[in-house]
Amino acid sequence: MKRLTRSLVTLAVLSSTAVLLVADSARDCDHAAQNVSFRVSMNTCGERDRLVVLSGKDSCEVEVDGAESAGVPQYGESNTDNVNVLEGNWNLHGTHRTIYLVADGGTAPADAGGATPVSVNRHCEATKEPNGDLMLRCTDFRADLSGEVVSTCQVQLTEPLQ
Repeated sequence: MKRLTRSLVTLAVLSSTAVLLVADSARDCDHAAQNVSFRVSMNTCGERDRLVVLSGKDSCEVEVDGAESAGVPQYGESNTDNVNVLEGNWNLHGTHRTIYLVADGGTAPADAGGATPVSVNRHCEATKEPNGDLMLRCTDFRADLSGEVVSTCQVQLTEPLQ
């Protein structure tokens, strides 16, 4: 009984330590809240429209309003401990998106007929271009975690809208 009690106490201490380590390892991104509306000038992932990119005060996470119609994931995070939506260096990631492949390896709309549905995980990286625009470069990887690249697309975000 004494051995069981000691084991339970040890397990409780280790569990508490693990929780504290996880809580302590959370990234801290020190910045004001950001809410930037972009005009989409080019989009091979989805529809042209506009996107709003948000990041809460001191959050390393970013969220995209209008993501579904644009064909990009809704959620992501900063690649560094400093979020500046206008400067890029953030990413978006979505899992289990269905795309449709045609015989030549290209993608097609769901209603195109003859296309093969493939489940993918889409990852997009936001980088600032020399002209000041942001480019979201997206890569679709097979959702089976094989790492196989299935397709790519990109979205060009131009000057913020007022």
